[in-house]
Amino acid sequence: MSGVIFLETLRRNWRYMLWWGIGIGFIAWINVVALPDVDSIRQVAELMESMPPFMLQMFGAGDLEFMATPEGYLALQLFSFFPLILAMYAVTVGLNVISNEEERGIMDVLLSHPVTRVQIVVEKTVAYALLSVGVILIMWLWVVIGLAMVPEVSAGVDGGELLIAHLAMIPLLWIVLGFTVLLTGIMRKRTLAIALVASFILGSYFLNTIGAAASETVLSTLKPLSYFAHLDSYSIFTGTGQYGGLIVVVVVSVIFAAIGLFGFTRRDVGV
Repeated sequence: MSGVIFLETLRRNWRYMLWWGIGIGFIAWINVVALPDVDSIRQVAELMESMPPFMLQMFGAGDLEFMATPEGYLALQLFSFFPLILAMYAVTVGLNVISNEEERGIMDVLLSHPVTRVQIVVEKTVAYALLSVGVILIMWLWVVIGLAMVPEVSAGVDGGELLIAHLAMIPLLWIVLGFTVLLTGIMRKRTLAIALVASFILGSYFLNTIGAAASETVLSTLKPLSYFAHLDSYSIFTGTGQYGGLIVVVVVSVIFAAIGLFGFTRRDVGV
């Protein structure tokens, strides 16, 4: 593989990555500076005490003592909800690997040149996976800037753990990217692929949240099937992080993309 498609994909999409990073980072920054001191965070935690236990578990706030700390606040505000928002980015770039080019008739023109389907899918997928890392790093930079503006809060946040928590979101983007490539690789119907990807994301999200709330039920047992379940910001910030689940998510992401590539090489290209 020459890497030409990889570099061209980066060249054409770095601005989209930048704007996504700035947008999502700005929202994260607002969440950081919204509470200027530790007392404000404690007040939020005290308000949460009135919520039913199952709702606290649903939103990942089972340990209220931890939630009353700056790291607990970040774990709840950033790492519980932002992976769901970031999934939208992964879907849009995942569609660019095959589906969007195919729908516009660009794929057929591209394949008339001395490039293979394998080269196109592999190089574009790797490029978008790298751009996903860029989005996360820009978001992390915004959070760091926000913490620098609230010294009392930042004093209670470990910088290394904060970076690890952000990096732990990368596999969650990759699995959505891989699943999108899988569906668009094996089918030509773009709208159906989008609907199935959306169902995959929302189903995984609700399985994680409801499974956390409904302990000792079948949903709790099935919770590990949700890719959201493998981002445990609580364990990262408390220094007990287990990353085996995230490694599995990365492996599954590669398998998804490989299946999509296999399917794409064995079907006709839409014009």
